[in-house]
Amino acid sequence: MKLANKIALVTGGTSGIGEAIVREFVANGARVAFVGRDAKRGKKIAQETGAQFFAGDVSQPTTPEKIVPRVAKKLGGLNILVNNAGIITRHTAEETSVAEWDNMMAVNARASFLFSRAALPHFRAQSGGVILNVVSSAALFGGARKVAYAASKGAQLQLTRAMAHDHAHENIRVVALCPADVDTPMLANEARDMGRALQAHKQSLNEMYPVGRIGTPTEIARAAVFVVSDDCPFLTGSALLIDGALRA
Repeated sequence: MKLANKIALVTGGTSGIGEAIVREFVANGARVAFVGRDAKRGKKIAQETGAQFFAGDVSQPTTPEKIVPRVAKKLGGLNILVNNAGIITRHTAEETSVAEWDNMMAVNARASFLFSRAALPHFRAQSGGVILNVVSSAALFGGARKVAYAASKGAQLQLTRAMAHDHAHENIRVVALCPADVDTPMLANEARDMGRALQAHKQSLNEMYPVGRIGTPTEIARAAVFVVSDDCPFLTGSALLIDGALRA
C-alpha cells in the first residue's frame, strides 16, 4: 500500500486519467477527495471507491479556495494534490477565439496555480507534501492545431518547475507527468475538432506509436502512484514523459 495514511485531492476526477488516479490512489491506501462538474458521475465513483466527491467547476477562480479547506477539514489534512483537470480543442491560432483561449488557460493553467497555492498551508501543517501536475507531451513538443492547448500546458509545466524551486526547502515536491495520447473521453473532442470519426481518429493515433497503441488511463495513474509515494523523495521539478517511445 504505497499511499497508506496519505490524504489526496484530485481535480478532474470524474473521467479519464483523473478517475483512474482516484481509483488507483484508493487501491493503494490513500484517503481521496476528488473534484468534478459531473455530479452524477462523481457520486457513482464515490460510492464505488469510498472516495469523497466535491462538486466544483475549476474554471472558476473561487473554486480552489472553497474546496481545499473543506477537503482538509473533512479528511483530516492534505498530503497530495493532483492537478489533473483539463480540456482540449484542436485549432490553429486563426481558428482560436479569445473566449476559447481564456477558457483553456483558466482550466489547464490557472486552476493548477490556484489549487496549488491553496494547498501550500495544509502541506506545511503536515511538514511536506506533493503536487502532481498532469500536463501533456504537448507542453514539451507542441503539435499541429494545438495552439491554446499547448500554450496552457506549457504554462502548467513552467508552474511545476518554478514551484519546485520555491518549495523544495519545505519538503514539498512538485512534479509533472507528461502523457502523450491516452484513450480518454477527450479523444472524442479532438476527433470532432479534426473532422474525424472517433474510431478512425484512434486508429490513426495507434499507428503513430512504436508500441502500436496509445496509452490507457490506468497506465498513467500507476505512474502517478509512484511519483507521489515516498519511494522517490529526490524527484521534484521534473517532467516525466510517458509516450510509448514516440519521441525516443
